[in-house]
Amino acid sequence: MLDPSAYSLISKPEERSYPPPHGCSGILIDATRKGPYPPVGLPKKPFMEKALEIWQQEGLPPLALKNPWYGYPLGLWSAEDDEMAEAVARGETAATEPKLTR
Repeated sequence: MLDPSAYSLISKPEERSYPPPHGCSGILIDATRKGPYPPVGLPKKPFMEKALEIWQQEGLPPLALKNPWYGYPLGLWSAEDDEMAEAVARGETAATEPKLTR
């Protein structure tokens, strides 16, 4: 059924759903930030530079980059975390498994 405010109370029940005959539903979620939020991680500079190079090679419109346009250390990763990320970027995912399963 539709929201009661969306139809006349004197309408027939079969006219109170949209689309007929079964109707549908929807929900709106306000996912905006209501206060301070920590920086969102971006890929490291070499990855972003490569992406920019590909963007330009494809002849796409120029970007209006704002600093920081690439990731920088936020102090949340250990040296081991960084090593594992580098291994994954090289395609060596199996090398990270023992460290993640201990």
